[in-house]
Amino acid sequence: MEPNGMTLRQTAERLASEINIKSLLCLYSTSSDLNKITNMLLKRKLELQFFFKSDFSTELISVLRSLVPIYNLPNELNDQKSEILSTTHCEEFLESIEHYLLGVKKMPKNKTKLLEELHYIILYLDVNVNQIPPSNIHYNKFWALLKLLHGTLIDRGFQSENSVLWISELIQLVEKKFLYINRKNLNWRECSIYPHPVDIFESKDLITNKTFGAYKDYVEYLDIHFKLYKEDFESNLREGLLQYKAKLRGANIKEIVEIYVYNCVRVESIELDKSAKNGIFHKVTMTVGNKEDPNDINKLFINGSLLMFSECSQFSTFILAILVDVLEVPEEQKKCCKALKVSVIGDPSWLKVGHSYTMVEPKTFFEPYHQVLKVLQVLDSESFPMKKYIVHADVSPSLPSYISFNTEYSFGGKRIKLFGKDKWPRNLLKLNSQQIEALQASLTHEFILIQGLPGTGKTYLAENIIKILIENGHLSTPILLISSKNDSVDRILEPLATSGRKVVRLGGQSKSAILKKCTIFNMIKRSGGKEMIESINNLKENIERKINANEKIDEELKLFNSEQKVFLEFREKDDARQLLSANVEIIGGTTAGCARFRCMLDTMQPEVIIVEDANEVLEPHVIASLSRGCKHLILLGDHKQLQPNVVSKDGSEKYSLDVSLLERMARCGMKSSVLTEQRRMRPEIASLLSPVVYPNMSNHPDVTHLPNIKGINKNVFFIDHDMCEEKLVDSQGYRNKHEGDLLLALADYLLKQGYSHSDITILSPYAAQQNYMRQAARSNPSIQNIEIYMIDSYSGQENKIILLSLVRSQSSAIGFLSSNNRVTVALSRAKCGLYIVGNMKTLMNGSQLWSSVNEVLQKQNAIGRSIELKCQNHQTITAISRAEDLKNNYGGCNLPCKAKLECGHFCRLTCHSLANGHRNYKCRSPCTRFCRRQLHKCKKKCHEQCGPCQELSERELPCGHRLQVPCGQNDLDYDCVYPTQVIFLCFGETTVPCSEADSCFYSRIEV
Repeated sequence: MEPNGMTLRQTAERLASEINIKSLLCLYSTSSDLNKITNMLLKRKLELQFFFKSDFSTELISVLRSLVPIYNLPNELNDQKSEILSTTHCEEFLESIEHYLLGVKKMPKNKTKLLEELHYIILYLDVNVNQIPPSNIHYNKFWALLKLLHGTLIDRGFQSENSVLWISELIQLVEKKFLYINRKNLNWRECSIYPHPVDIFESKDLITNKTFGAYKDYVEYLDIHFKLYKEDFESNLREGLLQYKAKLRGANIKEIVEIYVYNCVRVESIELDKSAKNGIFHKVTMTVGNKEDPNDINKLFINGSLLMFSECSQFSTFILAILVDVLEVPEEQKKCCKALKVSVIGDPSWLKVGHSYTMVEPKTFFEPYHQVLKVLQVLDSESFPMKKYIVHADVSPSLPSYISFNTEYSFGGKRIKLFGKDKWPRNLLKLNSQQIEALQASLTHEFILIQGLPGTGKTYLAENIIKILIENGHLSTPILLISSKNDSVDRILEPLATSGRKVVRLGGQSKSAILKKCTIFNMIKRSGGKEMIESINNLKENIERKINANEKIDEELKLFNSEQKVFLEFREKDDARQLLSANVEIIGGTTAGCARFRCMLDTMQPEVIIVEDANEVLEPHVIASLSRGCKHLILLGDHKQLQPNVVSKDGSEKYSLDVSLLERMARCGMKSSVLTEQRRMRPEIASLLSPVVYPNMSNHPDVTHLPNIKGINKNVFFIDHDMCEEKLVDSQGYRNKHEGDLLLALADYLLKQGYSHSDITILSPYAAQQNYMRQAARSNPSIQNIEIYMIDSYSGQENKIILLSLVRSQSSAIGFLSSNNRVTVALSRAKCGLYIVGNMKTLMNGSQLWSSVNEVLQKQNAIGRSIELKCQNHQTITAISRAEDLKNNYGGCNLPCKAKLECGHFCRLTCHSLANGHRNYKCRSPCTRFCRRQLHKCKKKCHEQCGPCQELSERELPCGHRLQVPCGQNDLDYDCVYPTQVIFLCFGETTVPCSEADSCFYSRIEV
């Protein structure tokens, strides 16, 4: 407390009130507390307005210079920035800029200094033109200033400067904004699917997604979802571009998070693609040295990525293109050069051959957004099925239209009325009572939710639903199975394909070897449409000729797009006819893939659509996958596990876009069957979730018999520590080397206990931690094949042992780990053993769920600073808390092994795992065996082969001589060396070994 009784905050506010506005603006360049200074300015907004109405005839450039830090405010202060800048839009301040520019035309001035001063005016105009809200008055004011500035630059001889091009693009931008003055009133059909220069930098005022209740009508529904989903992509792109522009203005930004920036990208040529489905392409090239982050140059560009080109590097306006392919470059250039094939969105002539551009590639993949938005934009009342439920939130049950109350289904030869009193054959179907109830509800409700807790058999139930529907033949079209992830689709399709069902897999991203032969590309034969192909190719050639001749191509381009659309629809309809003719029973794919094949699916009109892991599927994705023939929709998932992946922070926190259709309909009271009996986790793992997340969870008897983890005293344990994490500057988040090293050492230890690599999975919430552990594992051959995943990508999977790194320690917030859904997934993947490393105090400060987990762990005595290893040989306990503690620990203790070997000796090693017995152990004790004559003891080591005994003993040989002969030598095989007198032909007597005396060259001399 200050002597006069004022707090420090009050003192600071009093001092701020005494500082004049100009000084406050200057504080931005000296203070790190930008939020505090911004709030000071906004509290004195009236004074700020008077300040910009002052006469700036002598210090205009100084004031404009002081505004630059405001332009560079972080994106979370974007609204405050706009509010401050709005005070500069007064007539007086803009007139000050106008008077300065008129004066510059007449007054001689140093060209370098003049260009520097004009640069501050350009910065001011750029920021305001990009972000001002739609207003004819504003546009007129800034357009006039831009025209005056452009003329000034030309008059003073700056024609070749990049600034002239920059101003020209800003003038074009204002003129486009004039044309789209009413853009905020556009409905979803009139909006561009792609980012548009007129509004990319403007703040969006969108309607929040409804998480409960009904929409007014399908128009309101589609308008909200289209705009929210489009904003989900654009918000991160906007943030990346604003960071990039701030960096160009001199802001201290180490890493541009959301975009890759490539400088000096050269357009080499325009080329025609031979395929009728494609159009005209540009070949562009770049080098490593021209990229902001050269380490990423060799990351594969993904076909379908959105690319943005700006000739003046400022992206006031930009040309959009889609990446079609990465082209081959000479081997010697592969490490330093990339060549891309891109397709311009719009007029191909906009991207000029021989020109260099700055290119931006958003890190968020655009293709799923493109396909889904394209479908949403053309939906109407007739092509929008299930409106009763999805739009109007009507939860009253209805039968699927292809059955009646008298419909019978056959279950393994036994016919049962769907609505009869007969009990369904539980044993025949191999389902428990809850699964039978969910099956019955699924077959008899037009719109049904199935919530399956972790390990309760949702996937197995989905297989049974599909089999029963197919076997009973009430459907005239294939069943459509969709999910947001490829592996979720594959898990259900694989057993169906293996059992002989006619399966088609959409898309080419499946990793399943079983489903490779079932892809749509292997199931259809392309033919027909030759006249359309010829017409399209002729149009392309005509367009290329006109581009090279600098002629307008508006009409030709319009005709080309129209004919190409007709051709693509013709081909998809033909594909549909082929699949129907082949009597395909089930089609599976991701929601983005289904949106891509929308025309084909609309032709086939699947009557039954099943959404697997529906809790992870964005609602717009589900809608884009529903064909107009849908009569039956089944959503399987668990909204208490992972929610849909929303890219933007506002998408989840502000607009609730991450609430899935499954969760929304559950909130509305839609009929739901809940599976609560889990068959995955041993009870002590399940108990981490059952008190709070799943109060009704029960354990199947089988889980009580799961084996204990070898070599560790507990099957569940939380290793508590206070080693601080490291925050990385890029978008990967946090990593904790202490945790990573400890878990890798623990994985190595478990392998030595006899577990295989496939038995162990390591999880983490952050990409940075995942990358660190993967890199560290590569340097250790014994653990380099251990699977290491992020939690989000492991949803729906399981393993015998899960090692979980929580990373965050001593932080003010816990980020991802404050999400109950994500924690639920992390804690429910293990079957037999779950070992967690983290800082429990930090976690409990950020989430009530962690407090609940801590209570359970305390009751189980399963949390502490060190985990206890249990020796399988001696039953001794060793506590470890660091990776170093496990360095030479192979069995759980450091006692001698002393296990009795088959040879009778004892193992001399330090305690080690008995998983492989002692098959590979080499006993180094002296050998206790005797030779075959039982005369001499072997002198070798026990693990060595004894071989023939080499000890000498006197023996009488067959020749009659007695000699010292090696004990193991056979008498008949031994060559006698006794000296023997012989006659050597005609040369006289000599002496040779006995074994040689009978040679044809000698004659023995009888003694």
